[in-house]
Amino acid sequence: MATADAIVIGGGLVGCSTAYHLAKAGLRVQLLERDGIGQATSANNFGLVWVQSKAPGYYLEYTMAGAAYYPEFLDAVGEQASYRRNGGLILFESEEHRDRIEALMAEQQRTPGFEVEILDARQVREFEPELSEAALGASYCPLDGHVDPRALVPAVARAAERAGAELRPATPANALRRAGSTWVVETTTGPIEAPAVVVCAGAWTPEVAQLAGVAVPIEPVKGQILITEPLPPVIHHPCLDFRQLPNGRVWLGSTREHAGFDLTASEVATERIFAHGIRFFPQLASARIAEVRVGIRPYPPDDVPILGAVPSSDGLYLAVSHSGISLGPIHGRTMAELVTTGTTSVPIDCFSLSRFGTT
Repeated sequence: MATADAIVIGGGLVGCSTAYHLAKAGLRVQLLERDGIGQATSANNFGLVWVQSKAPGYYLEYTMAGAAYYPEFLDAVGEQASYRRNGGLILFESEEHRDRIEALMAEQQRTPGFEVEILDARQVREFEPELSEAALGASYCPLDGHVDPRALVPAVARAAERAGAELRPATPANALRRAGSTWVVETTTGPIEAPAVVVCAGAWTPEVAQLAGVAVPIEPVKGQILITEPLPPVIHHPCLDFRQLPNGRVWLGSTREHAGFDLTASEVATERIFAHGIRFFPQLASARIAEVRVGIRPYPPDDVPILGAVPSSDGLYLAVSHSGISLGPIHGRTMAELVTTGTTSVPIDCFSLSRFGTT
């Protein structure tokens, strides 16, 4: 039987980051992915590295730590992936929207280190001169940024392999059982035994965890985004629904559809997303849509990550949340710390599966 010190299940950014950090810590790591590495949700993510809009308190603090870690992580894996941390905007679409965001920001500002500025209609156009009058203002957070996920995830996978991890695409976990003090994962190429298993399977985490008899409350949420052909500079800061990469391509998003695991691109959604972009940036009216991407995001009931050891299953760990691009680097570091030392540099007790009454 093949053996490892740790098995990671899931080959998106969270899984690859976890495998990388575990291998850097000196563990023999096998990563299992049932499809291609980085080909599911991570490949179809909007690519924001986003702090504002997170729930005040421990989730915001953890996200801030994740954003602060991003530059160090990119340097370590040797790929910048078009990353820019030049601040982000949430554009106000109505007076009610502005009031709601201002109330959230007032709560968030109680968190040490959090920075945000409320901009009026004139001020936001100093940031984004091409904005239409549809924007009544914006919140601006200098901690926000964005990245190209399709450049990032393969680079992290390569870094994990350089560190000694073995990545195994097209290798689903078919069974997961306890064997004394270790876990055995059954695959199509044979069993693998390890004392630690980290499930990083995104929206498919409930399916994997159920192999071990563990219920994980995750809902799959469909998201569709559009990417244009290259354009001259139009958008200078990432916005919650709009951003432009250095290559000139404008990204427009996104839907949040409770449609199970349906990956079908919707023409209605495409038209709605495009119209939304034109409403705020009229220059986009002549843009050509080059690509439509659809991914399935994992949403816990409270929109907060599920992270840490499974209370009733020694050696079994979970790392699942939406905002996987924002949090993937720090999720990987945190899980490696937990597996190797039993402690973490950033508190994660509040992210435990036990908050849902699952043991």
